[in-house]
Amino acid sequence: MSRTLPGLGLGALRCALRRPISVAPVARPLSSSSATSKPRLTSSSSIPSTSLLTKERVTALWARQPHPAAPAATMTHRLLQRAFSSSPLGRIRDHYNRSSGSGSPPPRPGVIATIRARVNRWNPTYVVYAIMALNLIIFLAWQYAISSWQRFRDPALYNWLWKNFILSIPNITEGRIWTLITSTFSQMSTSHILLNMLGLYFMGPAVAGLLGAFNFLGLYIGGGLFASMCSLLYQMLNRNKHRRVAGSEGASGAIYACLAFFGTIFPQATFLLFFVIPAKAWMVVTGIFIWDFYHAITSRQGLTDSAGHAGGIAFGVASGLYARQKYLGSWRRSFRL
Repeated sequence: MSRTLPGLGLGALRCALRRPISVAPVARPLSSSSATSKPRLTSSSSIPSTSLLTKERVTALWARQPHPAAPAATMTHRLLQRAFSSSPLGRIRDHYNRSSGSGSPPPRPGVIATIRARVNRWNPTYVVYAIMALNLIIFLAWQYAISSWQRFRDPALYNWLWKNFILSIPNITEGRIWTLITSTFSQMSTSHILLNMLGLYFMGPAVAGLLGAFNFLGLYIGGGLFASMCSLLYQMLNRNKHRRVAGSEGASGAIYACLAFFGTIFPQATFLLFFVIPAKAWMVVTGIFIWDFYHAITSRQGLTDSAGHAGGIAFGVASGLYARQKYLGSWRRSFRL
């Protein structure tokens, strides 16, 4: 599945003041001690000494003398700092903490804010490629483990991968809860990883460029985690029925979260199904959700984790609705949509 995306070129965000604010220097008259009278020249008087303070020397000496900042400059600085503070919450803190003094150092950012700032320095597209590389590494590990078991009768690596990269009820009950995340980076078959990485390659950079590296990782990992929880719940509900699920793995739940997020933000965007059939984004997201939800309810035989797919789509739609309410206006102004 491919798609035709609207222009999402990330132009530099420009912000300019309507009117430049300049502070005029405040002139201060020279004191009586520094003022000198022009010497009266007579025929008998000698050539004036170079120690006499000419107008240029007085100006130069005055410029070298330290003098306090003008009150107007200090007031302008305070007005600018208050008008262009980083957040409304910061203005509220400044308003109620005036007793601390204007010279107090700003508070240190929290741990999450520091991590967010560092992660957002990464190129969002490279983050997508790193996720694809991680999926490929785990896929190659699976292939080596399967080959070792078949050729050398050595199941050690296969068992280790199964315990740490497959979402199953035994793994969770035995305390390996990290499989809720690690299973979203695991693909055992060639067709599985090709389809998933193809979808991530086309959809990932667009969403990552829109959200930034930190928020994209939050969407991707959060969508995969919620999809795993839905898949695990489905396995528990069908534990004693005719369809027993040994385990689940794959990045499709996280990728569907990205797809649903983009479709919720830009419902009129055009996707190309099978590289040929054009369809609106909201139609694609709705159709996939209905199909997977129906497939999970009817419990038909198959190798598709429909419950995980539906969970990933639900997470992406919820995240998209939240983002539309909070950020859509600024995105449209930034990207000229």
